Amino acid sequence: MFTSSDSGLPKNIVVTDNGAIRYYWRRGFQAFFMTLFGVMLLWAAYYFWSPDFVPEFLICSLPLFWIPGVVLAYFGVRQAVNYTELRVDGGELLIQHKPIPWRGNKSIAMTDFEKFFVGVRRNDQTLTCDILAITKKGERIMILSNVGPEIAEA
Repeated sequence: MFTSSDSGLPKNIVVTDNGAIRYYWRRGFQAFFMTLFGVMLLWAAYYFWSPDFVPEFLICSLPLFWIPGVVLAYFGVRQAVNYTELRVDGGELLIQHKPIPWRGNKSIAMTDFEKFFVGVRRNDQTLTCDILAITKKGERIMILSNVGPEIAEA
């Protein structure tokens, strides 16, 4: 596997031995999500292990803490470990999000593409880019979203 330092690519892009390109999603907020999840699960664990000490009004609100905790944990772990793999195989571009399941896996024939381009979005403090494609039918397809400008330039 080629690392980003071997090729001059940004740190979160890796080219595998089979020619696939991996874009690692790692964002800065996963620690926040994990911490919030931990606090919510601790509260739930407190309820399950010592129900005699929990006030009655908190017992009814358990789902209000635990369910968002599980959802936030899923998003936090997904942001921490997932990557998008782009691979050309048999004349098709395969876009897969791994190892934690996420929507957006696609397989598109290379002959269907008319052009690739970078869409730029700017807000007050950040600049983000999306790598997009236009098919011959005029359909817009997101290849990678919310990448930094250094990745779009690569």
